[in-house]
Amino acid sequence: MGAGEQDLLNVLRLVVGGAVDSVFEGMSSSTTTPAGAAAPFGAVRERERKFVATARGSLRFLERLAVRTVEEVPDRARPVTYNRTTYLDTADLRYLRSRQSGPARKLRIREYASSAIEGVAPSLHPVCFLELKESHGGARVKTRLQMDPASLAPLLAGRAGKASAVPPHETLRALLERDRPVPKVTSWYRRTTRLDRDRSLRITVDTGICFTEPVAPGSIPESAFPENAFARLPFTIVEVKCPGELPSWLVTELDSLAEVHGFSIC
Repeated sequence: MGAGEQDLLNVLRLVVGGAVDSVFEGMSSSTTTPAGAAAPFGAVRERERKFVATARGSLRFLERLAVRTVEEVPDRARPVTYNRTTYLDTADLRYLRSRQSGPARKLRIREYASSAIEGVAPSLHPVCFLELKESHGGARVKTRLQMDPASLAPLLAGRAGKASAVPPHETLRALLERDRPVPKVTSWYRRTTRLDRDRSLRITVDTGICFTEPVAPGSIPESAFPENAFARLPFTIVEVKCPGELPSWLVTELDSLAEVHGFSIC
């Protein structure tokens, strides 16, 4: 691990460990589809590990990955991709505090955007995903429901029609009806995704991570990075997801990064 990565790990412990919590606390008063997930909704089970790096360190890491992985680009005409995620929680922040007593639970609205070149305002994709993510001990289960943004408001308000009910949908519906969560904060970042040859290994590199007040699903981005962000992270987050053990070559490459545990904002 380099000195730059170690410095960022210390920043992460001191700033993000409390600052991300305070982001939610302060607001409370007021993929591209994963590989193999062709259906509009479903549950994904896999293991994940997270790392932090400097901007330069993440670029070097991506360069080394090019030998054994390929970049995932859903639209070759718009290869620059972004993720926008709005997190929902209860009035007493039950999901945020869930990691203190058991599996960490996150309920979020995930949207994707893309542009032809860096630095210009991206176009938002026409669909969004309501996701329930539960993580424990490096394992995770994610249930997601694909829908258009206009249909999301009735679901959040408990007014979705029973005709659309399927098992994952019912799981989300029951959660919404019981907890009545509301949007608390929105994150935005530039994402680069690389896959191994059989697409079982997924590596994402997120840069320019920032936070804003909750954004309405479907609202058009005005720039490549929000100017009204109230918090920005000074590092890059690397996430590795796979169904089993990591290949030895990747373990070696990851030694240059700083691993973090119990931390997720993306």
